[in-house]
Amino acid sequence: MRTLTLALVLALLAACGPDKTPDATPVGQRDAIGDAGGANTAVGDAGGANTAVGANTAQPTPVAAEPKPGALASTPPADESPAAGQVLKAQQALNIQPDKPDLWAALGLAWIKKARADQDERLYAQADDASARALSLSPNHRQALVVKAMVLQQQHRFKGVREIARLVTAAEPRDTTAWGLLGDAALELGDYEAAEDAYQHMIDLLPDIASYSRVAWLRWIHGDVDGAAEMWDLALKITTTADPEPRAFCLSEMGHLEWHRGRLDDALRFYDAALTAMPQHAPALFGRGRVHLAKGLHAEAVADLEASFKARRLEETWTWLAHALRANGQAARADQIEARLADASDADDPRSVSLFLSTHKLNPARALALARKDAEDRGDLYTHDALAFAALRAGLLDDAARSSALAMATNPPDPRLIARAGLIDAARGQRDQARARLQAALDLNPAFDPTLAAEARAALEALGPDKAPPIADGGQP
Repeated sequence: MRTLTLALVLALLAACGPDKTPDATPVGQRDAIGDAGGANTAVGDAGGANTAVGANTAQPTPVAAEPKPGALASTPPADESPAAGQVLKAQQALNIQPDKPDLWAALGLAWIKKARADQDERLYAQADDASARALSLSPNHRQALVVKAMVLQQQHRFKGVREIARLVTAAEPRDTTAWGLLGDAALELGDYEAAEDAYQHMIDLLPDIASYSRVAWLRWIHGDVDGAAEMWDLALKITTTADPEPRAFCLSEMGHLEWHRGRLDDALRFYDAALTAMPQHAPALFGRGRVHLAKGLHAEAVADLEASFKARRLEETWTWLAHALRANGQAARADQIEARLADASDADDPRSVSLFLSTHKLNPARALALARKDAEDRGDLYTHDALAFAALRAGLLDDAARSSALAMATNPPDPRLIARAGLIDAARGQRDQARARLQAALDLNPAFDPTLAAEARAALEALGPDKAPPIADGGQP
């Protein structure tokens, strides 16, 4: 019965469509496609000669064979980093026992660790290839399924992650990684009770960096900022300088937490510490760039945000780089970035592009389409927030209100979400709630977003002061 369940899971994954990883096509496949294109051109040239119609004079174009699972994963890494050493070690073990699925799963994990250490999401293709080889040898291999779920998570295919994680936790209830993946999928799909249950299983089995960090995030989105900070501190204490990526990750997240509540100096301290651990850590560079911009250090902000974008090309980073460039007197470059964001035909992160368009009041129909596209794979509060803001700009106030209510259901302490909810309230004539939310967002962090914060201030000013009811002679209103 379990084999049948796995077959259904794999069928579901096939139905999810092609993976969304940039440049995820194996090199051999891409080269074969290019060769076929060249052959077709040659055939076209021959057709222009005096060749009889229908004559079978052209040689058939050879069709490249599909690479055998494991070929891409077996390609040696191009550097000599510690993460590369772990990949090589796993590959050498497979040279001795090439048909052992445990070793292929271990190679997949090694590639994922290297992808994280290098901040190179393309390397997940190697991990996927290794898991495919392991599953071809042992279709129910638990660790290979976990690797596959990690790849799907990186591709934002959360329904597939959930199905695999459910299968693995049913087969082995003590698999903490699978419980974490199950919670992550539930969180991204908006099922917060299921996420809490999965994370509780995880932390009960093994209180470590992975479980503490997940509980921290869950606490934060429910408005428990101090509780989240406590969990991040516990996670940080477990990290070591020998493994810099987890340490830089924890420190960056602690910086983000302080940024959202407007404690810029504390945020800067965490970001600097993260960059000491891992000098090119993209999230820390991004966070420090935002702090520098808020402090008026425009050139420093540009340098950090450019470095962050170079390390990890995210649309949100590009948006903030445009802000920094404009503040630094480089309006022409800022205009170029914003034009490319506005016209991007195939956004890797449709939610970020949708929010960019909505924030700048550009192309509301496309902003709404992108937000809806994101909602096909996600159902978390940030998905509903993007849908709500796009609906507002499109004039769909009832839709905006419904999505905004879902975005604010857990009381998230993110000033961006609070401000957008306040703007929707204002548009719907809910003046008191609009005023309270807009002021709360600006009180948390007046610099939470240069464009959105300015709109929040203008809307708050237009709403006017909160007018209390008159007080009667007896002291009662």
